[in-house]
Amino acid sequence: MNCKIVILSDKVLAGDARVDIQALSKIMLGYGLNSEEIVIKKQNEKFDDFSSPTFLFLHDDLIDNFVSECKIFYSSKSEIVEGEGVLTGDDYPILVLPIEADLPVLMKKSLEKIKERFSLPNILTFRMYGQTKDQVEEKLEGISISSDYSLYSDGLSTDLYLKKNISSEFISDDEVIINKTFGENIYAQSNMSIAEVATKMINLSNIKIAINDSFTCGSVARELLQCGAARLSSETFSFAIDNGFVKTDTESIFRDENEMVNKTSFVLLEKKKADISIVISGRKVGVYYHINMALGSKKSIEVYNLSIEGNQQDAIRVATNSALFNLIKKLRIKDFENL
Repeated sequence: MNCKIVILSDKVLAGDARVDIQALSKIMLGYGLNSEEIVIKKQNEKFDDFSSPTFLFLHDDLIDNFVSECKIFYSSKSEIVEGEGVLTGDDYPILVLPIEADLPVLMKKSLEKIKERFSLPNILTFRMYGQTKDQVEEKLEGISISSDYSLYSDGLSTDLYLKKNISSEFISDDEVIINKTFGENIYAQSNMSIAEVATKMINLSNIKIAINDSFTCGSVARELLQCGAARLSSETFSFAIDNGFVKTDTESIFRDENEMVNKTSFVLLEKKKADISIVISGRKVGVYYHINMALGSKKSIEVYNLSIEGNQQDAIRVATNSALFNLIKKLRIKDFENL
C-alpha cells in the first residue's frame, strides 16, 4: 500500500527539529507501506489532500493536549474525523503525531492499531549485516521469489521485507530460499535490532561477557545494557603503543594494535573470569579510521580489522555494529554452548 508523509512545521524547515524520515520509512516498510511521497510545508499552509493513507507530523505548538501520544484520524469523503467509526472503502487512516515525541515508538504503536483494520499485510523481516542494497538485489536476481518484497538499506546493513500469506502458519518456500541464499548474514527474522538479538542470545546462554570498547566510547556495552543484557562487565581505557615513533602505514598500525587487542582480550578473559571478551581499539590515519577488534573465548581469540572512511560517529557506529554481529556469529557456534 502506498502512503504519504506530511510534515507541517516552521521549526522543521528552520532545522530546529528533526524528523528521521529514513527511520520512519523503514518502520512503515515493515508493515507493507511504501512512503513514496514526502511533503514538507510551513505550518500555516493548507493541506487537504487525504486521498491516500497519510502520516501527518505536526510540531507541538500545533497540537492541543496530546503532546506525548498520537491520535488516529480517518478521512471520510472531504472531512477528517477522529474515532473508531465504521469505515467505507474510500476511508484512509491519518496518523497525527507530535514531532518532539519518540516518533518511532509512536509510529509502531499506531501501525499496530490500524494493522487489522486496514488489512495491512503480514511482513517478514530479514535483517542482514554487511550487505548493501545492491548486493542483496544482485543475489535476489539469481533466485526465484514468488512473494512481493521491499528493501531498506542504511549503507551498513539491509532489511528485506517479504510479504507473507497471513493464513499460512507454515514456512514458505520463499523463506527457505532466502535463508539459504543469505546464510549467516541474516542476524534476525524480525524487527529486532542487532543489539536486541545479541542480548537475547547472551541471556539465553547465561554467559559472562567482558568488554573494553575504548574507541567506541563504551557504545557496545551501552547498547547491550540498554537491551537488558545480564552478566556484563565493561570498562573503557585508552590504548597506547609507545615504540619511540609514530607509524603511519596501515600495515604497521594493524600489526601492532592487533597484538595489543589480542593481549587485552586474553587479560579480560582471565581477570574478569569471562566466557567472552570484546576489545575495540582504533585511530584515525588520513581520511580513514583504522579499527582493531578482538573477540575472545577460552578456546580462541579472533582479531578483525576495519578501515572506515567518514566522520568519527560513522566509524563508531560501524565498529559497534560489527562487534555485535561478530558476537552473534560467535554465539551461534554449537561448540560454544559447552563452555
